[in-house]
Amino acid sequence: MPDALILSAARTPIGRARKGSLTSVDAYQLAEIAVGAAVERSQIPGADLDDLFLAESLQGGGVIGRNIAVRLGMTNVPGVAINRHCASGATAVQLAAATIMAGMADVIVAGGTESASTMPRLTKVAPGAQEPTPWSPQSHPDAPGIPAFDMSVTIGENTARLHDVTREQADA
Repeated sequence: MPDALILSAARTPIGRARKGSLTSVDAYQLAEIAVGAAVERSQIPGADLDDLFLAESLQGGGVIGRNIAVRLGMTNVPGVAINRHCASGATAVQLAAATIMAGMADVIVAGGTESASTMPRLTKVAPGAQEPTPWSPQSHPDAPGIPAFDMSVTIGENTARLHDVTREQADA
């Protein structure tokens, strides 16, 4: 079984949702910066990459891995999106390592990206209501001993607030 090695790493600064200098920088721009730097630091030509595993949580779907590969001129790299609200970047690295160790690929770029400041905002008309209200998908339903609100806190203050709004509407 081949070993999976980390050849380089890159990250962007951490920002706070809707505050500071990163408020207008979306997850795609952040990913482009970090992935581009990691590939450059690795000194592996883009043509030698087998895949790009990129995690995101709140960007509205699509294949962000392929999008970033194309933005960086690596049109031969397929790309995949991984959506697991908590620890999705770590999951991307895990899946890349497992893929390499299984002999299914040799070189994969893996990581995560997110921007709570620029994430798409949703509305929904609740049953019995006339007007749409803020809404967020219920990605973390209540579980015994683990209220959904506690999980929402880990994915952003705004999402937690939206979960509360949805919960209040459901209870009404």
